[in-house]
Amino acid sequence: MLASHVRIFGALLTSLSLLLIGMGLQNTLIGVRAGIEGFSTLETGLVMSGYFVGYLAGCWLAPRTIIRAGHIRTFSLLASLASGTAILYAIEPQMWSWLALRILTGASVAGLYLVVESWLNEATTREHRGGLLALYLVINLGSLALGQQLINAAEPSSFTLFALSSVLLSLAVIPVALTRAQAPPPPTTPQLSLKRLYAVSPVALVGTLLAGLTNGAFWGMAPTYGQSIGLDVFRIANFMTVVVVGGMVLQWPLGRASDFMDRRLVLIAISAALAVLSIWLAAIDPIASRALFLALSFLYGGCLLTLYSVCNAHANDAAAPGAAVEVASGLLLVFGVGAMVGPFAASLAMSHLGAWALFELTAVAALALMAFAIARVMVRAAPPAEQTGEFEPVPASLAPPFLQDPEAGLATTSTRADRGSAQADV
Repeated sequence: MLASHVRIFGALLTSLSLLLIGMGLQNTLIGVRAGIEGFSTLETGLVMSGYFVGYLAGCWLAPRTIIRAGHIRTFSLLASLASGTAILYAIEPQMWSWLALRILTGASVAGLYLVVESWLNEATTREHRGGLLALYLVINLGSLALGQQLINAAEPSSFTLFALSSVLLSLAVIPVALTRAQAPPPPTTPQLSLKRLYAVSPVALVGTLLAGLTNGAFWGMAPTYGQSIGLDVFRIANFMTVVVVGGMVLQWPLGRASDFMDRRLVLIAISAALAVLSIWLAAIDPIASRALFLALSFLYGGCLLTLYSVCNAHANDAAAPGAAVEVASGLLLVFGVGAMVGPFAASLAMSHLGAWALFELTAVAALALMAFAIARVMVRAAPPAEQTGEFEPVPASLAPPFLQDPEAGLATTSTRADRGSAQADV
């Protein structure tokens, strides 16, 4: 049955892949090109933060656009806007114009992902949601990894790579425009209460905020870090690719481990490992110790890109039945706020402490999460085993997480039918 779902939704998944390849290329290209254009580290951080400002705006505006115009028209509108924006980066390489373009890009791409993911969620049955989510994870991170390598197709100082990103975003319209799958009804926008979400699971909320900050810092400033320490474009692309592949490979085993123990303990272990790996990466010479640097980057990506999934699963364990959409939307908002701050915070640290401060910032955030989770473990017990669902990975990257279905529960968890009432303040 999953194979039949894949055949039906192959067009949507193809569009998603093209989007992510184009955005993976564009994100790294902008970081590298900013250095070529003479942007300071602070200016680069501000520009890269603009994506997540737009991302938050897009998450709020896109449902309203879908209600007015429908899924396919909204997709075509936003893909055209994102494609045109990609070309304008090359025409006007100035800090303030790039900031405005990054905001437009973030809003457009968040809306595009929302169209694809809400369509998949609405038309997928509960029993096949897990398999489709696993495929989604591979497409998501695999496409981003491929996009990193496309930066080697031409000189970053030329117009070609921006044009290639624009073409990929434009091509993403074609599968959706030709699909025979019927578009779902318009989505609803749930009411959010971060205070109530914190009461449900303080660790999940704080962890999601810090996961957003560290992910945003990496996606925004890793290319600048690579340039600052003398890596060429080929090695920057390899570094970014290895981190993404690490997240794709290690997310499932680390997440599954959290099914068999208190998820907060797994978060403590991941945070501790991320802190150690970050300090290690900050201390070594990536050129002289290339193999060690890539191996550590692989493990770093596995920890960095898994934090959000485990936090999301933990929040679902503690949430009351029927609150899935509210919890998922709240975590998405908190992740976006952290990701918006991350690049600028990293640029400040790198300006004053050096390029290695990118990893030092990650270490500080990881240690803060570890300390907070330890404090919460000492205060409250874990949710009972019968209230805990199975982990399913949720990619936290340039794309918003897989959206949730209000009847099926959080995408990170297969909620059990006999689940009891929630325990607050876990």
